[in-house]
Formats: sequence, structure tokens, C-alpha cells
Amino acid sequence: MSPSTSPPRARPPSPPSGGRIPQVPHTLAYFEETYGVINEKQVSIAESTCSGVFGAKPAGQGGQAIMSVDTLSQIAMERASTAREAVQMMGDLAVKYGFYGAGSFEGTAESLLVGDPNEGWVFHVLPDDTGTSAIWVAQKVPEGERQACELLNGDEGGDGDGDGDAD
Repeated sequence: MSPSTSPPRARPPSPPSGGRIPQVPHTLAYFEETYGVINEKQVSIAESTCSGVFGAKPAGQGGQAIMSVDTLSQIAMERASTAREAVQMMGDLAVKYGFYGAGSFEGTAESLLVGDPNEGWVFHVLPDDTGTSAIWVAQKVPEGERQACELLNGDEGGDGDGDGDAD
């Protein structure tokens, strides 16, 4: 990149038709690839779709929920300076404005690994039974430990075979 070329500007996330949330006075720059990936404060997110008990339709397609995982992650990248703040923000937005998952064979819930230079979190979200809110939970990854999405599905070793070891 030449000195006269500025980095790409983040575009605001677009909730489904009719969905709006309040704007904030300042937003952060971030990279995205459908989902928010990392922002200028080094808050990062990795995503994994998973099955959920409930499903919801988005506003404009017969439902009322306006938050998808990509929208939640993009807003968190724009506004959060820490992983903890990103997790709380995504959970609060999903509850207030409703969350909808993919609704396909991939599942209707999402697991996000959210980190910054000081701590990491596992965040899980799915629509509630009304389709107008969300159910979410987050857990901090303890110092010196690791976490992978397979761990959420019962394989504590993270190698996919369910025996609790990495071999």
C-alpha cells in the first residue's frame, strides 16, 4: 500500500429490512469476511455454526428478529475495545433485537470464539422460543488453557474422536 492510499473503511452492518439500532458517536475500523474478524483494538472473532433447539425467521421474511451472527460480529468489531465487551454487547443486542440463525442444515445457533490480547471467551447464541429474542451464554477461557469449538460438542481433547485427548 502506498503512503497516499488509506486502508479500506469498514461498512456498517445491514440488518434485515426494517431493523435499526441506535448509532454510537464513534466506531472502530475492522476487517470482515462476512463475519467481523479483527478490529483496531485487536478484538477478534472466529465463528462456528451449530445446531439449536429453536429457530427464528428474520424481519422481512416473516419473523421479527433483526440480529444474525454476521451482524452481531460486525457491530461488536465496530464498537468493542475488549473481548469481554464484545461478548456482552452481542448478547445484549441479540436479546433486545432478536436473533435468527441460518435455519438450514447447518443449524440455527452459533458459537463464537472471541479474544483480545488479554483474554478469550466462548460465546454461544440461539433464538429463543418466541423468535423475538435470544438465549446466550459465554464462558471465559481460563489462563493457560485452550478452547476449540469441538469442545462445545463434548470432545474435551479437541481432536474430534470424543475420547477426551488430542491424539
